[in-house]
Amino acid sequence: MAFEPGGQGLLAVADGPDIRMLDVASALKAKHGTRRRPSNQRPAVALAEAPHGPPLLCRTWGDHILVSRPGPGAPATTAVTVLTHQKLVTAVGAVQAAGGWVVVAAAERTVRMWRLSEDLSVEAQHDLGLGGDAGERIPSLGLVVDPSSDRLRITVADRGRIVHADMPVDASSGWRAGRPTWAGQHCCGIDAKVMRDGTYWLAADLSDGLLLWKHGEKRPKEEHPITSMRPAHLTLGERYDPEDEESFPVLAWVDGGVYVKDCSAGFVLAPKRLPGEVRKVTSLAFAGPPERPVLLVCDERTAPRAWDVATRRWLHEWGVPWRGYAVHAVDAAQDPEGLVVALQGNDRCDLIRLPQAVFASEDRSPHQCETGAQTV
Repeated sequence: MAFEPGGQGLLAVADGPDIRMLDVASALKAKHGTRRRPSNQRPAVALAEAPHGPPLLCRTWGDHILVSRPGPGAPATTAVTVLTHQKLVTAVGAVQAAGGWVVVAAAERTVRMWRLSEDLSVEAQHDLGLGGDAGERIPSLGLVVDPSSDRLRITVADRGRIVHADMPVDASSGWRAGRPTWAGQHCCGIDAKVMRDGTYWLAADLSDGLLLWKHGEKRPKEEHPITSMRPAHLTLGERYDPEDEESFPVLAWVDGGVYVKDCSAGFVLAPKRLPGEVRKVTSLAFAGPPERPVLLVCDERTAPRAWDVATRRWLHEWGVPWRGYAVHAVDAAQDPEGLVVALQGNDRCDLIRLPQAVFASEDRSPHQCETGAQTV
């Protein structure tokens, strides 16, 4: 690159075999250039499954949430709707409910909810204030639709407690706050899931231990001490038994290695440490149908690896080439064509599409994945 300091302010840019001349003054006036994420923001991403068509994609950028529904071949970076919060967004969640969409995001001491129509226009907005010091941030939240009560429910990790609140799925009224659950010295992570059999499970990362319990129970179903004393990249999934029509939670976390706790084999069974070298894990997420769940593991150089919960093995045939950036957040949702995986780096987001065929067989042999992954 070369910059001509004389009057016109031209920048010479190499572009393959060509050299392009850029008028710097005009570009700056038009606000062209690379967008930079605030250095103190960890990227967050959420995918919400739809009954028809592609899932809803939500990505954080500063105090904005970029919302879209990219179909196959469409770029993940095109936002149809931009939602604005008060401060830097630290956590985001999204669900499909009552013929529309709900997006929830946390910024400092406020959890904001937007109700979106099918075309992604904003129909309603409600805030939940948590009190406390303005500078304290909310590291994570869980958002579900409770079919038994036809209400939205959120759980929020907030210092040493877990905050609960709910509202009607159509957002016709605002948040109704419940009594907080005191979790210990510090709650740095939370995940929530309504299972196929209707049960509602929660998992909490207390930085020195994990809690897993069914909503409404007074005592945790499982407690696991961990030694890392740092956020464990906790994620909660589901394993469904179609014969008994019963769901079981599946829990994964990082504590020097990646651990998976499959509760379908019994709550007393010890968690399994996944084999192989584990670098600095940046994100975890369960994906696929609950009959055949897989765990997606992303680290600084892998995006992602997949662990089959049922067969207890790495699915090396699912390997995705490194994208050239560290994946800081990952989420997954089904669509009519298969599984959509969102990989969010510091500046870039990729969508990987895996066809339904990769979930069709018990052994998931490599020939089933010959179609590979579609990226946009």
